[in-house]
Amino acid sequence: MDNFIFSINATLPIFLTMVLGLVFRKIGVFDDAFTNRMNSFVFKFALPALLFEDLWEENFYQAWNGGFVLFCFCATLGCIIVSTALSSFLKDKSDRGEFIQGSYRSSAAILGIASSLTFMGNLAWRHL
Repeated sequence: MDNFIFSINATLPIFLTMVLGLVFRKIGVFDDAFTNRMNSFVFKFALPALLFEDLWEENFYQAWNGGFVLFCFCATLGCIIVSTALSSFLKDKSDRGEFIQGSYRSSAAILGIASSLTFMGNLAWRHL
């Protein structure tokens, strides 16, 4: 049950923010230009600042999980190899690069989100 509550606490705020953004866009509060500027701000400034703030006092020697990092590396490499093999079946060969890159980047993003949420959750629980 603790894992479920932790997962809900990690995903529910993100989901509600997405729904709120959709509602704001539907009622006309956000337009495309504003959305593009906010995306640029968040990815270039807000997220790096938040990451820096969260990791500033962390003891990486204590928090490092080499086995998990190795697993993420192997999973990403496996996705690249499998997506490269599967891309040979595409009819339009010009789509191969996009298919391969999209396949392994999405897997890396999923693993990265899971590992960062786990890391941040452990960090938060240590400071409570």
